[in-house]
Amino acid sequence: MAESKREAMEIMAQKEIEKGRILTERASEGDINGVKEILSSGMHPNADAYNRTLYYKSKNYWSPLHHATWKGCHEIAKLLIEYGGAMLELQLALYYY
Repeated sequence: MAESKREAMEIMAQKEIEKGRILTERASEGDINGVKEILSSGMHPNADAYNRTLYYKSKNYWSPLHHATWKGCHEIAKLLIEYGGAMLELQLALYYY
């Protein structure tokens, strides 16, 4: 019984990691509708489960908010901040941009 519970938890964790990967990609690509879809499903905007994997923050230590800001996707960056993905430095950067 404990083994099947562990397997179920691993499957759930893998799904969270995959959603985080997709969120990061969509934020980087400027796909605001894709970002909205994932966030509305309950995914945290920092993609925490994905960021704790071997591919920590997309292999370069960046969150979806970092990607969106770097690529100039300001509407996506604002959306991620609204959903709780704010980092003070990035909030200030968007404010002064």
